[in-house]
Amino acid sequence: MCCNIQKKASPCWNDMEELKYLLCAIDCCKCPPAPPKPMCRIILPPRIQEIGCCMPCQRPVCCPPPPCCLPLSPGPCCPCPLPPPLCPLPPPCPPPPKPCCPPPCPLPCYPRIC
Repeated sequence: MCCNIQKKASPCWNDMEELKYLLCAIDCCKCPPAPPKPMCRIILPPRIQEIGCCMPCQRPVCCPPPPCCLPLSPGPCCPCPLPPPLCPLPPPCPPPPKPCCPPPCPLPCYPRIC
């Protein structure tokens, strides 16, 4: 910014000239630099051994329980008659509901607004 503007004694200054003068005056006023902050230095003793970060124990990954499996026939491991199954099989899922389709119409469909 050009700071060669001298304040005129005549009252014919316009607002822009006044603004330039004030900005140049502010630019010329520089604040003194702040003194540097004092530095605190502490001499630490030499390190004996690096200490690794402590890892917390992690839980094992959850595995799903094994399915109920019974031997198909008695054998050397299961000489007695077979017990009834412990885990009944879940019932089959019902079929998904059929979508409700309006009857075919030649007109375009618009959402109902109630």
